[in-house]
Formats: sequence, structure tokens, C-alpha cells
Amino acid sequence: MKNGNYALYKGKEYSADYIKGKGMVLRSGNIEDIKNGFQMYDGYNKKIICIKFVDKAEVESFYRLRTKAIYGGYEFEVLEEKDHSISIVSNGGDYRNWLNLGMKCIDKGVYQKWINKEDAEIGAWPDYWVPGGYTSGGVPEVVVDQIPF
Repeated sequence: MKNGNYALYKGKEYSADYIKGKGMVLRSGNIEDIKNGFQMYDGYNKKIICIKFVDKAEVESFYRLRTKAIYGGYEFEVLEEKDHSISIVSNGGDYRNWLNLGMKCIDKGVYQKWINKEDAEIGAWPDYWVPGGYTSGGVPEVVVDQIPF
């Protein structure tokens, strides 16, 4: 499941961020991108194999993807997906509701829980529905907002 900042570069979607003074950093998990000017990445995130810095003018679009889940009558952000489970999180609201749902406090005001995908309705944030791809389980993802850069 893709959540975070992404950019379209030469028609391909990459995990991305804008770094002032350096431009756009594109991240790839595909070693074949070395052929496209990417360089090996030796950082802590093992899902990233190579990176490339490009001028922001070379990027077709820059956007943030988010997926939501409705669970127990409440709307949550989906952070991660593993096999048949998803990690849901709430950053506000009445903490008693989250405790009643079996959620754990992982930071001040932040509650998280792993649930079975079948126990939630997963999809787009209703106010920002722009197609953005699919999860590994075939669930539509969404672009929440274009990021001006």
C-alpha cells in the first residue's frame, strides 16, 4: 500500500520528496533504474535500492497518496499493509473510542491497531477522490492533494 509523497518522472511513479537546494529526490526499489541514471542507495531503508536527484522542472507531477479505512464506525488512515492485515491510526478524537476498539497509544494522542482487511472498508478519502493506483490487494488508492513545488 502506497502512502506518502510520489512524483511522476518520465511517465513512471517514484517515491519522492523535494529537498530545497537539491531538487527532487526520486527513490526506487528497482535495480533496473540504475540504467536510467539512478545511483545505489546505502541508507537504512532496505526497500529503497537506488535514488536520483532531478530538477523539479523534470517532474511531471508531485503528489501525496493516502488510503483510509472505516473500522468500528470511524474513519482512520491506513499506514501499512502486510498480507491480510492493515495498520490503522488515529491522530485525534476521543481516545476512549480508540481504547474501546482495542487500539494502543503509540505517541501522545496517536492510537494504532493492526486489523484484518476484511474487518474494514478500505478506499479513498471522500473529499479528495482522484484515482492514484491500487494496493497489492486491488483496493483503489487515492491522491489526496497535489503538492505545489
